[in-house]
Amino acid sequence: MFAGLLLVVPLLLLFVAGTVAAVVVLARRVPAARLDPAVAAARRHGALVAVAALAVTAAVLLAGTSLPLTSLERTQAVATVPLVAATAHALVSAAGAALHRPRRASPVRTARLAPRTVREHAPRALARATTAAAAGLLLVCALGAALADGTGRAVSWTSPDGVLGSSAGAFPGAFYAGPVAAAAAVLAAVTALVVRGLVRRPAVPGADATTDALLRTTAVHRVLRVTLSALLGTAGALLVVGGEAAARLTGGRYAVDGVWTVVAGDPLWQVGGVAAAVAGLVAALAGVLVLALPAPGLRPAPGEPVRA
Repeated sequence: MFAGLLLVVPLLLLFVAGTVAAVVVLARRVPAARLDPAVAAARRHGALVAVAALAVTAAVLLAGTSLPLTSLERTQAVATVPLVAATAHALVSAAGAALHRPRRASPVRTARLAPRTVREHAPRALARATTAAAAGLLLVCALGAALADGTGRAVSWTSPDGVLGSSAGAFPGAFYAGPVAAAAAVLAAVTALVVRGLVRRPAVPGADATTDALLRTTAVHRVLRVTLSALLGTAGALLVVGGEAAARLTGGRYAVDGVWTVVAGDPLWQVGGVAAAVAGLVAALAGVLVLALPAPGLRPAPGEPVRA
């Protein structure tokens, strides 16, 4: 029942948050008739690319999580699926932006000579959260590798006298943390390159400086949103799995010549395990909710009337 709730609750939250976000976006959406034709075409192309990228992401997630867990290597692969899916999302977004070459009807071509930087066009809070999430995930991987036992996929405890021992898994030791950290590093590098490319793409003909900046910010927002969700979701999953394993480390008792000796487990494992699992649930839920963050909307062209 608990496992079912772990699946149903995030999906329910995503549905509710997504519905609210969709209503807000539609309410603020500027009709295409009030936009410059080239700007309207760029917005339409961006929306189509976003849908295609999300479709590819969903396909990768479905294919990856549907793998039968018939070997330990398969479990390694499944642990990296959200990060691989987010990498695919970023690459599709970059490809879609590269394929769009808007042309203005006027034979006169203009170019805006203005510096374009990631710091200027990337949503500041989202960029910082993504950087922090990447660092947090790598920290979780490092801690897991340091705390795991020799197998790299379980955690163990031994009594002070060495008589009793306890082991629990799965645990995000080096066996799981290594591939996850590698996939996270690849995702971070790809996201950084894609964001840089989106910021430096050619300007949309007919768009004023503010509108052109909003188009760039919207494209970057869509990429960072999915990357952040994958990082938070993966970190949350590792914390939940590792915390649950650590909380199961308990003491025990043994008898010598009919005399029973009770050895208590280390409470730090139980307390730390519960705390890690709770933190993981919060991170995973945040990863779901961040997908519903609406991207910035366009504004109508100055003085442009609504055309029927």
